[in-house]
Amino acid sequence: PYLATHWDVNEDATEWTFYLHPDATWHDGTPVTADDVKWTFERILDPTQNAQSMSDLSNVSTIEASDAHTVRITLNTPDVFFPDRIALTTTLIPLPKHLLETYETLEAAEAFNTATPIGNGPYKLKRIIAGSRYELEANPDFFLGKPNIDTLIFTIVPDINVRVAQLLAGDLDWIDITAGNVPVIEARPQLTVIPVASSRYQILDIGMSNYPELFGDQKVRQALHYAVDREAIFNAVVLGRGELADQYIPPAISWIPAPNYDAYPYDPERAKQLLAEAGWTDTDGDGTLDKDGTPFAFTIEVDRGEAQREQMAPILQQYYEDIGMDVTLELLERSVYVDNLRNGTFQLRLGVTPVPHPENFTRAYSENGSWNWRQYNNPEMEAVLAAVLTTTNREEQGRLYQQAQELMHADPPIMTLYFNEQLMAAHESIKNIPAGEFKLVMPYIYQLYIEQ
Repeated sequence: PYLATHWDVNEDATEWTFYLHPDATWHDGTPVTADDVKWTFERILDPTQNAQSMSDLSNVSTIEASDAHTVRITLNTPDVFFPDRIALTTTLIPLPKHLLETYETLEAAEAFNTATPIGNGPYKLKRIIAGSRYELEANPDFFLGKPNIDTLIFTIVPDINVRVAQLLAGDLDWIDITAGNVPVIEARPQLTVIPVASSRYQILDIGMSNYPELFGDQKVRQALHYAVDREAIFNAVVLGRGELADQYIPPAISWIPAPNYDAYPYDPERAKQLLAEAGWTDTDGDGTLDKDGTPFAFTIEVDRGEAQREQMAPILQQYYEDIGMDVTLELLERSVYVDNLRNGTFQLRLGVTPVPHPENFTRAYSENGSWNWRQYNNPEMEAVLAAVLTTTNREEQGRLYQQAQELMHADPPIMTLYFNEQLMAAHESIKNIPAGEFKLVMPYIYQLYIEQ
């Protein structure tokens, strides 16, 4: 987020010029140049690379390295959020051309990708213990100044309860936690709890296009909402910490007005009525809804180790079984869970969606969005989102995003459960911890220091 010192744009938002920090170098001492940015983006746009973030650059017409530290990018159509688009994903970070240009594909650079990456940030990779830990050492030549802490060790501890135990034992110094962990941590004077208003919301994601026979009908997806008491889940799982808001862009983005609609209330009878209107009834009296001889049966996928979602899954299962659905829970290892997400093979899944900027909303729910794994397509909303990119008027942008949420609420591809309160816990000696979500503050860890 700090490699470009500043940027400017032409009047119709089709030409963006970025100015790179003149002192930035790669970890091997080679200067970071505009040619690195140009080369990286052109590789991403190359269809043979099969880059995950290709759609984020699909509007790019030309990329020019005007000089060693100036990049000019011309777009096919106006995009007032283009800088946000390229800053909000780690898959668009510039790469060192001098180390990778000889590889036919970026995937082929196996050592770079898995063992010896070279970046330009405040820390260098020192050692990897596969599946266990990553050790980083301070980069003395970091262009914003040498970090205050010489060594950082990231330990992989998937289970939240184990993480908390290791924090209490002094084996870890800074972790993310859930609401249920707060009392035991607050009881230790040497530890501190850090609450942060989050842009992430927990969702029930619906594989509507992947399984149209189950979820293609708008009435079915609305019924999934009416069947669930979200307030009860909110109070039971996170003890009311966070925000129960029935919208798709965080209320914290205050320049976007709240959408004009009533939240889906808990109304299982209304859910049954909608399902019947969609053709789902219990024709054989076995307690399970069916249609054309097919039972309404599906699986909810959950990523193992995510405490909140592991708690929510059986609650949701019971709500849906109460209205006649046959529901199986599947607890998956993270790698399998992510593969199913990106391949669009899930039926329903519990997950989390980060929206620190409304551009993430577009990325997740527009037809060609790079996060639209559910293959949601609402032509009316597409037109609204396209209009957002053509205006620099913030009030008009807010009104359009408000309208997009209203359209999506009537034709829901997901169910929002609640907005997280991001909770972290740290040893009191660690100072200057950035106020933000754990993952999003990583670029600023060079500012941390330890008070002796």
